[in-house]
Amino acid sequence: MQTAKEICFIIGMGRSGTTLLSKLLNRHPEIHCTPEAVFLIFFLHTWRNKKRFSKEDIDLVFDQIKWFSYTHPWAGWNFDVEKTKKQTQDFVKDNIVTYPELCKFICSHFEVIGQDKSKAKVIVDKNPSYTLFTDKISETFTNSKFIYIVRDYRANMLSRKENVDLRSPEVRHNAWLWNFFNSRALHFMRENRHKVLLVKYEDLVTDTEKQMKAIFGFLGLDPVTDTANTQYAEVKEAEHSIPAGHEARFKKKYDDLNRPVNVDRIDAWKTGLTEEEITACNSICGDLGKEFGYLPGLKTKPASTYMSFYLKAKKEVMKERFIYSLGPETKLKRLKKVYTTLGYNKGK
Repeated sequence: MQTAKEICFIIGMGRSGTTLLSKLLNRHPEIHCTPEAVFLIFFLHTWRNKKRFSKEDIDLVFDQIKWFSYTHPWAGWNFDVEKTKKQTQDFVKDNIVTYPELCKFICSHFEVIGQDKSKAKVIVDKNPSYTLFTDKISETFTNSKFIYIVRDYRANMLSRKENVDLRSPEVRHNAWLWNFFNSRALHFMRENRHKVLLVKYEDLVTDTEKQMKAIFGFLGLDPVTDTANTQYAEVKEAEHSIPAGHEARFKKKYDDLNRPVNVDRIDAWKTGLTEEEITACNSICGDLGKEFGYLPGLKTKPASTYMSFYLKAKKEVMKERFIYSLGPETKLKRLKKVYTTLGYNKGK
């Protein structure tokens, strides 16, 4: 299989439209968007300069991919784990292979359902956690570009509040996370303007064609305006194994995948959040929100009012960065322990 010339990345706070953007990008025949597998960031710190990979190294990668798929199934993609692992082992055997080349090879084997991506020129990998490590990714994937999507902090808070997930739905906690993620992304964009394209969620859903043309141009591709959706149209919840006790989270995920572009969600926060929650959001995110044109309401409090939530959110970000620096074996052992405790690997 032909691998793409470069991997580009979608960054931004979770629940900002990263999945929607990936879905829209996959309509272009020369773009190959992959599902959230995060092996790229999982091994980046330790393997970024590595050029020889053993059979045991590849076993580690595919063990991580398999375990992470328990919470992030490849809905919309086909991926043969054992076949691809064997092909990857053959690819690296007795060869000098850089870490970006290894990642491109594996990513190219995620087959988009209903589409032929064998001639794709660009692979697009998306995960909100990449936002915290844009500098590290850019240092290794030197020719990569980043599509940075941002969403009104109040709409983002509503989506996170309603979303059934492993993370906290607490609005004040997530408001601080919105600040951390977007502060980091904005700083990276200002330092690397030639590598980053900012897309506002609201513009994407209200004028999809214009925004997609701009993105295609940024990636160096001819504009394609076909609005047909073939990737997720046939995705059925029943076709995927759902761990007992986690049905609600997976139903939400599949519903989101099959949902069309929806402009009604732009202002849903005005009725979906309480007055107290909106005040908290404005107080915590208002100053940074103005950078993107998101104007806060008149009711605010000093951000220090919510300092306890700041500390918890800061701790979460610091934990992410600490885990990033751990060795692959240690991280994989931790992943297996957490997922086993949560019951995600039962029957596997």
